[in-house]
Amino acid sequence: MEEDPYFVGQGHISYAFRPGLWLTASTGYGLGGESSVNSVPADDPKGNFGWGLSLGIPINRAMGFKLSYIGTRTQEDTGADTDTFSLAFSMMW
Repeated sequence: MEEDPYFVGQGHISYAFRPGLWLTASTGYGLGGESSVNSVPADDPKGNFGWGLSLGIPINRAMGFKLSYIGTRTQEDTGADTDTFSLAFSMMW
C-alpha cells in the first residue's frame, strides 16, 4: 500500500488591539493523499478546508483567556465536518 503526498496551504492574520488583547483569523486547505494497493489507485483523494478565529483577552500582566473556534469541512464523500469551540486560561510566573 502506498499513499501520495498530502499538501496543505495555510494563511493567518493577527491584530493586536493593545498588549494582551488580540484577534487572529486563519484558513487552510489540504489536497492529495490518494492511496494505491499494488500500484492500483484507490480513487480516494482527500481534500479538506478549515478556518479558525481566536481572541486573546488579558486579565492582568500574568493571566489571560483565549476563546477559539475551529471549523473544518471535507471536500470528499467520506470524512468528517467539525466545529470546535474552546476556552483556555494562561498564567505566567
